[in-house]
Amino acid sequence: GAILACPDEPQLRSARRLLAGPLVYMTASPAWDGCCFDCAAPCAEDPWASVNHAVRLCIRCAGAHRALGVHISFVRSLQLDELSAAEVATMARGGNDRCREFLEAKGVPRRVWLALALPLRYQTPAADLYRRVLAAEAAGEEVPTEMRAVALPPPPVAPAPEG
Repeated sequence: GAILACPDEPQLRSARRLLAGPLVYMTASPAWDGCCFDCAAPCAEDPWASVNHAVRLCIRCAGAHRALGVHISFVRSLQLDELSAAEVATMARGGNDRCREFLEAKGVPRRVWLALALPLRYQTPAADLYRRVLAAEAAGEEVPTEMRAVALPPPPVAPAPEG
């Protein structure tokens, strides 16, 4: 399968720099690529982020991330929400490119990541380690290096048949 690519948005990027707050400006850098990390949809107009993964999301994927729980993905609007200093510190260390490169270095190429159902992607040992690395870096603590076993989410429950 083809790897999803984001179209270039130079006009939107320039406008964003003039009109947006500092966090949106920071995430307009090439490391963030202006597109949703999960589906590659352009999201410059309404940018969201998973703070603990420090990746940009579109509004549709942000909704899916909210269902994962804040312990897995803490979702914020980059235009509407006010982030704490710790959240900004985490976001400053991330970016779509860094997350992609980290996962690939841990043996999870982009094509494999995209083949997993979204709820499973963020509950893999590699995603768990990435969250812990970003949190440690932001807090100035020792950075973990080992992946650990993680509990997978329960399978979805099928609705009971009517009748």
